[in-house]
Amino acid sequence: MEINAITKNPQQLVDAIVKALENDDLQTWTIVEESNENFYFTYLTKDKQCYKIIIIKTRVIITDEDNSKVKFIFTYLPHKPEPTKVDYGIIIGRFTEALIVHFHDRFKYLIIN
Repeated sequence: MEINAITKNPQQLVDAIVKALENDDLQTWTIVEESNENFYFTYLTKDKQCYKIIIIKTRVIITDEDNSKVKFIFTYLPHKPEPTKVDYGIIIGRFTEALIVHFHDRFKYLIIN
């Protein structure tokens, strides 16, 4: 499963999300790992326990000025059991909410696949 955020400035969207995570502005999300300009993050439960069943990988794809995008790929850790559809629904819903509430001015629209 994935969310594509169509934007003119994909790296600015990723940078804004990472900055919000690092500044603790998104208190229900945390960075799990950074590698090769990709960021992996996950949802935190109410008691601030890391919900590492599903992690989100970011990938910036620049095509042309109007149709570049950030692809948010929802995946799970190999040593964990495969998440249920309910797990995916919770995480995708919460992440979509965070994008719309906090970063609505950084993308044109979202496509959920």
